[in-house]
Amino acid sequence: MRFLVMAAAVAVSSILLVPTLAHARQVDSVEQVSATVRYNPADLHTQEGAERFQKKVDAAIKIMCSRGRQNMPALISDTRRCIAGARQTAEQQLQLALADAQ
Repeated sequence: MRFLVMAAAVAVSSILLVPTLAHARQVDSVEQVSATVRYNPADLHTQEGAERFQKKVDAAIKIMCSRGRQNMPALISDTRRCIAGARQTAEQQLQLALADAQ
């Protein structure tokens, strides 16, 4: 069971590699960031557990994409693109994790 939890955490962390702009003026510079979202696959058997997992992933994405940009209105559109791209990247792996738990 521990191996399954560890494998699931690694799988989710690998999907959360998100390209973000390193600096506003260096548009051609891209930084790869990632986060680990830990969960227990048994928790995904319920609707509440699945929703809680989705919220944890969304929170991790939002933190990664907005870190250091909170007071930079010029980067709002970039932050939104980062969040949308990260959600799109994570969606397939999220669905696999949910399907594996069923």
